[in-house]
Amino acid sequence: MEKPHIIIVITAYMYLRDWVKAGAFEALNDHYTVHYVAVRSDWDPREFEKYGIPQYRVISQPSYRQFLLRRLLTVTMYKHARMSRAFRIKLDLVRPKTRFLYRALSLPGLYDLLLWAYNRLLPKWTEFSDLVREVRPVLVLAPSLAADSYTIDMTYSARRLGIKSLMLINSWDNLVSKGVLPIPPDSLAVWGPQGVNQATHVQKVPRDRIVQLGVPRFESYFDDRQTTPTAHIHSFNRIPEGKKVILYATTSMPFDDIQALKLLDQEISSAYPEYVILFRPHPGMQRRVGEVNATECGFRNVYIDQQLAGYYAARFTLQTGNYPSFDAPLDYYPALMKSVVGMICPPTTLSLEGALNGVPCLMICYGDGRNKWLSPDLVSQYENVEEVLQFPGVVPCYSETELLSCFQRIVECSKDDELRRRLVEATRYVVYRDEKPYGRRLSNLVDNLLVAEAP
Repeated sequence: MEKPHIIIVITAYMYLRDWVKAGAFEALNDHYTVHYVAVRSDWDPREFEKYGIPQYRVISQPSYRQFLLRRLLTVTMYKHARMSRAFRIKLDLVRPKTRFLYRALSLPGLYDLLLWAYNRLLPKWTEFSDLVREVRPVLVLAPSLAADSYTIDMTYSARRLGIKSLMLINSWDNLVSKGVLPIPPDSLAVWGPQGVNQATHVQKVPRDRIVQLGVPRFESYFDDRQTTPTAHIHSFNRIPEGKKVILYATTSMPFDDIQALKLLDQEISSAYPEYVILFRPHPGMQRRVGEVNATECGFRNVYIDQQLAGYYAARFTLQTGNYPSFDAPLDYYPALMKSVVGMICPPTTLSLEGALNGVPCLMICYGDGRNKWLSPDLVSQYENVEEVLQFPGVVPCYSETELLSCFQRIVECSKDDELRRRLVEATRYVVYRDEKPYGRRLSNLVDNLLVAEAP
C-alpha cells in the first residue's frame, strides 16, 4: 500500500541544521513519503545534500508576493500593537512617513477590506500549487519564523487547494515580535506553555489548533548518551585545568560587549582568581558601532571560544563590510553547557539553553548608549524575555554600574545546587519535553491531525 505523501518546505539554510540535522523529520518516514522542497532565496538549495537529502525540489516565490505578504505582516503589528510590547518597540523604529500609511491600513474597516482583498484577489502561488497537484500530499508543513512571506504563502495556497498545513515555530521570540499571522495554518506547533499563551493571546490562534512539541535542536541537552567530556572544552579553548568558566555570549543585535568584558576582567583579576570568562561571539553578529577586537584588548582572564575564533577574526580582516556567518554544529553545545558554571549575556536564546542545563545567567538589560537598534534595554522588555527574567538563577542587570554586583550574585548562584535544579524545572514553561524524542512527537501529531481529518 502506498504511503501518504507529505511536503516539508525549507525556506532558510539554518533550518537544515536546526530541524533536518536535529532529526525532527526522521520518524515521519515510517508512515509517510516525505518530499523536501527548498524555496529559492539567499541560500543554495544544494546544501540539502550535505545533510543526507539527495532528492529535493526547488521552487521560487514571485517578488510581488514577497512584497505584499511582508507588508501585510507589518500592518498586523500596528493592528495588534496593544497585544505585544515587542510590537510597539519595533514599530517605534519605523520611519515616520511609512508609519502613517501602515497605521491607516490597520484601522477598522480598512484592515478588514485589506484582508478580504488578500484572501479573494491574491492568486495562488503558482509553482507551489503545481507541485501540490503533482505530489498530492495530505499535509504540507514548514519550520517558520512566523515572519517570512514563504510559509505564510504556503498556508494561504494550501488552504485554497484544500490541503492541511502545519507550521513549526522556529525561534523563542517569533510569536511576540514578528507580527500576527494574517493567514494562520490549520495547526501551529509551539515550544511549550509560554508559546501556547503567546499564540492564543497575541496571534489569536484558536487553542484547539495549537500543540506544544518542544524544540528539536535542544533535544541533545536531554540525551544522557552525550559522551563528549567536559574537559574537552577546557583543552579545546586553552583554558587552564581547574579554572571555573563563566560563558559570555554575545547576541546578534549590536552591543558594546568589550566594555562589559573590561569591567569583568578587572574584577576577576582582583577578586575571583579561580574564574575565567569564555567569550563566545554570536554566529550572526551584526555590525557594532566602534567595534573593537576582543583578542587585542590585553585581557588576562578572557578566552575566545575557538569554535568561532576564525569567524570572529574575519570580522576585522575583511574589507568588504559583509561580515561572515558561521554554522555552529549542534553537538558542541551540550559539552559547553556542562562545562560552564554561569553565563553573562544580553537577551539571547543561548541564555535559555543555559537555563535548560541549570546554568545561572546574568542577563544584561541595559544599552551602551551608542548601539541603538534593538539594544538590550529594549529586547529585555519583550514578553518572552521578561517572563524568563523571573526564573530562579536569572539575574537581570539594568545598568553598567550594577554589573559587578550582579556578577557576584551569579557566582553565588553557581554554588547553589538546589537553585540550579529549580532553574531547570522552570524552563519547562518555555520548552516542553517528555520521554519521547521530538521526531516521534511530531510524527504522532501528524498522525492525529490526519486521523481527525479522515471521513
